Amino acid sequence: MNIKYKGRTRKIERGLTVREALAEEIKNSEYEVIGCLYNNDYRNLETQIEEGANIELIDISSKEGMKIYVRTIVYIMGKAFESLYPKEKLMVEYQLGNAMYCKCDNIKITKEFTEKLKQKCKKSLKKIYQ
Repeated sequence: MNIKYKGRTRKIERGLTVREALAEEIKNSEYEVIGCLYNNDYRNLETQIEEGANIELIDISSKEGMKIYVRTIVYIMGKAFESLYPKEKLMVEYQLGNAMYCKCDNIKITKEFTEKLKQKCKKSLKKIYQ
């Protein structure tokens, strides 16, 4: 089966995911690869490849890669917050550089609160990367 990667045609096995087909390129990337452009659609690396696909890897050094990274972190933090405080709301107000300003009503932000949230986020990340 043939795909296009970096403008060149490559022969791969049928049924592979992007991660499997481009494992060497992902491993040797200078920056963390977190997604791909698959026939001009943003996809994750577990996307099954079909004949003739045009694939471009996305890492965190690009604007698109950083957007994916930030949205993923916000999602994981939101899910962790929701599991700890199901009746409360977490609002991401804005992002400035590498910092985000978040607000939550009816909860006092303490060291204990941030530690619980951090631990819950770490558990979620471990599940993702297992």
